[in-house]
Amino acid sequence: MAEADSSMLVVERVDLSRYDPKSWDQLVARCGGSMRFAHGHLKHLNLRLFRKGRVENFLLSLKAGDKTEPVGCFTIISRFQNRRFYDGIILLPEHVHLWRDAMQAALAHLGAGSYEYGWEWSLEPSRQGELTAMPGVQIQETNAVVVHAVDFAKWPTWEAYRRDVSENVRRNAQKAERANEGLKVVMRTGLSALVSAGHLTRLRGAMYNRKGLGFRSLRVFLGYLAGAILSPSQTQIACAEAGGRVLAAYHGVEFGPFTYYLDGASEADAEGSSWFLLLSMVREAYERAPTGRFLMGYTKFPLTREVPEGLMRSRRSLRVSEFPTSVVKFSWRQGALKPDVSRPHLVASNVASGTTFEPATQRSDAA
Repeated sequence: MAEADSSMLVVERVDLSRYDPKSWDQLVARCGGSMRFAHGHLKHLNLRLFRKGRVENFLLSLKAGDKTEPVGCFTIISRFQNRRFYDGIILLPEHVHLWRDAMQAALAHLGAGSYEYGWEWSLEPSRQGELTAMPGVQIQETNAVVVHAVDFAKWPTWEAYRRDVSENVRRNAQKAERANEGLKVVMRTGLSALVSAGHLTRLRGAMYNRKGLGFRSLRVFLGYLAGAILSPSQTQIACAEAGGRVLAAYHGVEFGPFTYYLDGASEADAEGSSWFLLLSMVREAYERAPTGRFLMGYTKFPLTREVPEGLMRSRRSLRVSEFPTSVVKFSWRQGALKPDVSRPHLVASNVASGTTFEPATQRSDAA
């Protein structure tokens, strides 16, 4: 594009406390960012990762003359010379072709050291090949991962999807309704979700006990508490209830077009209530984002390989698709990165924090 000939790719460290959460979330959602890029999640990440490293957020922009246009962002967790991209580099759809330039700019800004790129829940394709081709990059380890997600775009309507779901799932959900008069789903978000968090913690503890596994109830509940306080608009905890009894519980997170199914549990005699609840939550996710995705987890094996059958059977039943990705560990040495002669207009810069993204509200320096 002609206007890019005079553009500069700018790397800018930003202070999220200066940005309106809604404006930030809209930007990163347009970039296809995961739940890890939500303002509420990032703003308090230093508290969550206490003693595990320093968190820095960066904005990527194209600057042409007096005009600066945000094109993406990334988050780095650093500890000495070890740096981890907290998920990855995300870019607006019209600028995804700049990923290589963005990575080179990020490395030039951050400096030499050891890096990790990728996340086990990421839907981004593996970047191993592109990283391998970059000057100064030495791949140390690559861990391949397959993410399982229901890709709603494959079905034109909810009913079309529901008909395609395993007959056994539909039968179990109907069985639960027949066996439990008045069965309903109660979903809570934010601080009100703590009511359901107690039920979920109890059900998960009982499930772990049935399997002979250890379970730290207080630690698990505190994790739900942190999510409800720090990311209230994204955290969901839902319960399947009937006759004053909680039969099953679900914990998930919503962000942009994505819904993440994190964990759940049910009573031993739930009579299919867990499927009733899960199918209800998938429907809620579909109706919220008909072309979005419902992420159910990941594995280091594709569905066609020998893996825990119970886990794979439940995911197959909901017609998940496979999204291969990887977590790449590599080193980069200072001075190895040379300007890309095919794109001499793209350079990395360091600009004062808070000048390129235009938030709805900003605090003054005296605030």
